[in-house]
Amino acid sequence: MDVVKVLSLKNQLINIVEKIQLSLSSSELDSSNSLQFIQEIKSDLKAINTKINDEKRNHSVFGALDQLSFMDANQDTAKKEKIQYTKRLDLMNQIAIDSGLLLNLVELLEYYFDSEQYPVIKNALRYLVDIILIELKNWTDENDSTEFIEKYDWSRLIDALMQFEQSLNLTSANPLITQSEININSIFDNLQTYRLRLNEQYEELIQSSLELQRQQEAELQRQQELELQRQQELELQRQQQEELQRQQELELQRQQQEELQRQRELELKRQQQEELKRQQELELQRQQQEELQRQQELELQRQREEELQRQQEAELKRQQEAELQRQQEAELQRQQQEELQRQQEAELKRQREEELQRQQEAELKRQREEELQRQQQEELRHQREAELKQKKEKEIRQFIIIVAGVILLGGVGLLIFNPFKSKQENPNLLTPETPQSRLDTAEKLAVEASKLIENPPHPLTVWQQAQTQLQDAIQLLEAIPKNYSDSEKINQKLQIYQKDYNSISQILNKEQKATNDLESAKKLAMEASVMLQNPPESLSVWQEAEQKWKQSINLLESIPKDSFIYPESQDRLKIYRTNHEAVAQRKQQKNQ
Repeated sequence: MDVVKVLSLKNQLINIVEKIQLSLSSSELDSSNSLQFIQEIKSDLKAINTKINDEKRNHSVFGALDQLSFMDANQDTAKKEKIQYTKRLDLMNQIAIDSGLLLNLVELLEYYFDSEQYPVIKNALRYLVDIILIELKNWTDENDSTEFIEKYDWSRLIDALMQFEQSLNLTSANPLITQSEININSIFDNLQTYRLRLNEQYEELIQSSLELQRQQEAELQRQQELELQRQQELELQRQQQEELQRQQELELQRQQQEELQRQRELELKRQQQEELKRQQELELQRQQQEELQRQQELELQRQREEELQRQQEAELKRQQEAELQRQQEAELQRQQQEELQRQQEAELKRQREEELQRQQEAELKRQREEELQRQQQEELRHQREAELKQKKEKEIRQFIIIVAGVILLGGVGLLIFNPFKSKQENPNLLTPETPQSRLDTAEKLAVEASKLIENPPHPLTVWQQAQTQLQDAIQLLEAIPKNYSDSEKINQKLQIYQKDYNSISQILNKEQKATNDLESAKKLAMEASVMLQNPPESLSVWQEAEQKWKQSINLLESIPKDSFIYPESQDRLKIYRTNHEAVAQRKQQKNQ
């Protein structure tokens, strides 16, 4: 048996059955286009039925070969494989029966399209499609597929098939049927075969249901007996609990009486102790006022215990808040002093870095000027050597001409030699800078600028230096004449350098703004710290200090993440927020 082919035909049949089910639910078989749909379904069903019958014939001839694989396996494996083989064989027969019966019904629908029997055939087809789809979708070679159709209403399918059989009996008497291609006997055979398979499954389900019902009744009876026994036990337990509760109530009543008597004695004793304690406290107070002035704090603690015990938690909380506020103010003052010192150190470090950067820029500019001057001198030297070589070659040629002239013309050669000597004594040795040298210098400046801005972010001075180098490169390219032979390359580089110059200018503006915001935030923080060097008493001073801290925080929050000073701004932002919260809390207390 070709299992892959059988499973493929099963899936194809499922798709066709789903199409039929969808058309039945959407009344597509009642529309004007239903005949075309029926013909398409008929063709598909005929192809499946032909293939599955061919497979059955092949199995009847070569089916014995499938049994050979069971001989080499052990007993359990062979048993399992035989069960799977039986189920797959049953699936092949089921597909043959289902496809044949569906093909018969579709052919009848096509033949009786406009007759009175069309609804009866369509009704039988509807219920038949439902059960076939359930069987095929839930079939597996591991589980029993019948367990998935236990809740299906078999009576509707059986009634529809009986009506359909009655309709076939009436149809068989019609003389027109003898002239059609429909074989009523074949339909009866397929229908009887399908009904026999349904009755077998239905009887198995009924037997399973009866067995399940018997087990459920036995289980129900057992549960009832257990429930009766449990109720008897609960009743006995309830009686025991009632007796125990009665004894507990009596014991509790006795204990309550004893407790009441004990409480009375304790109350009397407590009153005596309180009276004695009150007298002792009065005597102690008198002694403390007269003799123990140094024990004033202990006297204050006793008075709190006697008169203000209900206020003890509130007083303790107030003291804790006051202590916390004092610690916060001290911490704020310490942080402000540290911030002031750190800002001064940072300012000094920044000035040193700027001075060092300025010196580096001056040195770099001097080196660029020296390099440019060296390149110009080298170019001039090359030009002079070329001109000198040309002049020597020209002098040789002129000398040969003059010698020839002297030989031929005698004294006439003297007249020619004098002008040549005059030209030799006054050569033009100075030439301007060439376009190629300007192009090379511009490319070198652009490369240096690109290396400077690699791996951003960078300090503001680095972006300024790169911008200056690109600006010099652009000026050198713009100074080259328009009619230069390599003008197209110069224009391309000029466009690239101008685009890079604009991009660096934008970044430089952003870095400049971020630097200005950082300096402004430092200045505001410095002003707020100076205002709070000595704890002020005026509410307006605290309000102004809080406003300055808030402004500095807003400035730091506006600094972009990709700027060079962003890490420094985040470090300061944490400190500024802490200081702002402390000042705001202090201002709120002043306001109260």
